[in-house]
Amino acid sequence: MLRTPSPYDDESLAGYILRLSETNYYQSPHWILQLAGYRGNRVLRFNSHDNQPTKLNQLTGKDNKLLKSKAFGATTEDNITSYGVYKKATQLCPDCLKESPHARLFWDSKISRVCPIHQCNLINRCPKCQQAIKWSRPGVVECECGFDFRHAPTTLATDAQINFSFYLYGTLGRVEYMNAIKAIYTEDNPVFSLTFSRFGSSGIPVVNTKYSVVVKKMNTLR
Repeated sequence: MLRTPSPYDDESLAGYILRLSETNYYQSPHWILQLAGYRGNRVLRFNSHDNQPTKLNQLTGKDNKLLKSKAFGATTEDNITSYGVYKKATQLCPDCLKESPHARLFWDSKISRVCPIHQCNLINRCPKCQQAIKWSRPGVVECECGFDFRHAPTTLATDAQINFSFYLYGTLGRVEYMNAIKAIYTEDNPVFSLTFSRFGSSGIPVVNTKYSVVVKKMNTLR
């Protein structure tokens, strides 16, 4: 490839491959996978030993450890990390894309429903064609129908949803968001003991919180 920009700090691996495809004027990110040797297979695999090169690493010139760190939601078995790229980058925040056209790692989480930065619900369908957003699309901000996701309307999330998104964002290393949560909740609150296994299929936490959320305190972090 002629152009191999580095991943953004908060970019997902699926989003990075999609952006690589767009940057190199490919019609689909599947071209990147084919060049990396994943013909007909959209599951990327990394060996536990980061010093062993992969074709994707050789193609992009980026460190394996860096690429694997972007593979949120990957599974590991027998020292092999598997990442179903086609299942990712399928929801987004239009306001985030306005600020920078790249897919955030935070969006790859199945329980992420709200953007903690803009306090709006993430979208997973194109408002023009009404089809589910797919990873395999012409570009990061472009639907297969041609619609620019940056122009999609957003809806404001509830206080509880915003609060929970701050907690999730904090678990991904955003210390300032976790500190904001701790300033609102007591240390023994159930929110601090949540695990991925305690979420229902709808993505709503299985926990009964007793404290109201003061969103005004959160706005200082925007």
